Amino acid sequence: MPCQAICHGTLPPLYSEDEAGWIVRGYNIGAGDIDVTLKPWKAFSRAARVTLAEDEISSLPVASDGSVSFTARGHEIVTVKFGKD
Repeated sequence: MPCQAICHGTLPPLYSEDEAGWIVRGYNIGAGDIDVTLKPWKAFSRAARVTLAEDEISSLPVASDGSVSFTARGHEIVTVKFGKD
């Protein structure tokens, strides 16, 4: 995906420190808020926004196609952890 407003910085995907999930990290390069949808390559039953230290901030609803959506504030670094229950 071309980087227009959010760039991801985890290639290849990173596994969480506890090895119980997959971490996706990106940042909003713009000053304004943007809506983001991520769809991982495989199904995960759980997703959450986490801190850089991987402490949970809030859970994210996982759609039927496995995607999650959230808002990234201007210049915000966003970390999402996907996992299984």
